Amino acid sequence: ILKGNVAIGTTIANELLQLGDISNYIDRRRALFFGAGGYGAPEGFMMSSYGDKIILYDNKIDYSAKIGIDESGSIWLQSLNKSPITQNGSIKFYTGQDVTTPISNLTMIITGSRCVGVNTPIPTATVDINSTTGYNQLRLRTSYTPTSTADANGNVGDISWDDNYLYAKTTAGWKRSALSTF
Repeated sequence: ILKGNVAIGTTIANELLQLGDISNYIDRRRALFFGAGGYGAPEGFMMSSYGDKIILYDNKIDYSAKIGIDESGSIWLQSLNKSPITQNGSIKFYTGQDVTTPISNLTMIITGSRCVGVNTPIPTATVDINSTTGYNQLRLRTSYTPTSTADANGNVGDISWDDNYLYAKTTAGWKRSALSTF
């Protein structure tokens, strides 16, 4: 215990609980690191009194993973990888029981290039959804019928629907395309 902080595996305790030496470049990592009081931001993780945060892994050279709370009370996640690899700094969400092939239960990924993939390990668009069937990939549950092209509701790029039309909000207002049976 140093200055009220607890240190395990190090003689330096800059945080309330610190495991491993932050200056130890032999193993170049920290397994767990709790931040000090106040608020944190991903870019402020090296400052010992700058925010509530957990540094899950940080080798100080290539990659790190961090969780924190910002000044608005929002939780942030940061995954950083400086190596030139395909999924640079991705955040991955897994579900299911298949521990032998974890890629098979990858549910969602947010890549370092800011693409979101649902049921796909390598998204090729800003939002990339993959489903075993083509009819349950994206669902808009609530219908909306614009009053006219000039309807002020919505933002450019919004999409809505009703029983007769699909609608898209453009820079010129709402546009629609008729639906028919076949």
